[in-house]
Amino acid sequence: MRKKGASRETMNNVALNNVALNLDADRELKNGRPVLTLLHGFTQNLNSWDMVRDGLRRIGPTVAVDLIGHGGSPKPEDVAPYRMEACLDHLEAAINRLGLSSCWWVGYSMGGRVALQMAVSKPHLVEGLVLISASAGFPDLEARATRIEADNALADRIGGWGMDQFIDYWLDLPLFEGFKRLPPSFQRAMRAERKKNSPVGLANSLRGMGAGAMLPAWAHLRELTVPALVLAGELDERFVAMARSMAAGMTEADLSIISDVGHSVHLESPQRFLRAVTGYFDRIPRKPPAAAGQ
Repeated sequence: MRKKGASRETMNNVALNNVALNLDADRELKNGRPVLTLLHGFTQNLNSWDMVRDGLRRIGPTVAVDLIGHGGSPKPEDVAPYRMEACLDHLEAAINRLGLSSCWWVGYSMGGRVALQMAVSKPHLVEGLVLISASAGFPDLEARATRIEADNALADRIGGWGMDQFIDYWLDLPLFEGFKRLPPSFQRAMRAERKKNSPVGLANSLRGMGAGAMLPAWAHLRELTVPALVLAGELDERFVAMARSMAAGMTEADLSIISDVGHSVHLESPQRFLRAVTGYFDRIPRKPPAAAGQ
């Protein structure tokens, strides 16, 4: 799925507190172009960006990361390393190891929540944001408590189900109706990638940084001063409403609603996704990434 001969290196030793995130970085990160750090969704891994990664390289070099509990990154038994604060610290260590002190954060779904929390909690690391089908959390305490209870219950069931049954359940949720319109061979390949994850990693990811466990960011959106592109798929009505509210709450945000696609915007229509993102970068002033220590 990757372009043969692409210039990149794989680094597996970006460690903080005994957590070494697996990542895949293009070689020329400090070439004056924006660096895009790519954060996948729940149950995915860094390979989920393969369909759009070459297109994103037209903007600048990329770094794709396996978030904790996913792909080639560790799957600790303890929930503490999965908490959002720890996740952000691990990502900071990762980009610093690459010689960067800041970058653009491009996040899909869970990865979008992580990217947004990075901008809220560690703004010095953030040149800008691309948020795809992302959420700013549950502002209502009762709704948040309900979601935490549901995520914890689902986490408890994953081990008993095993990966095959859980991923089949997960992708059968109404959220992924658009995914079911993709070619069967592609669906099978994506399911196979997701099934490479482990029950422990996914269960603890839900417990530690699920949508309910995450502190809501709505009250902090107006404080964000970095440029941001907020995307959602037209058919994903709940996340379209959320994207509109998030973009309206930020001072430097553009909104892009991609027609005739659902939650998995970049997978359901890679071409329209790339047009939206590259068009956005064509419109905004370019700022080169800072080297670590500057």
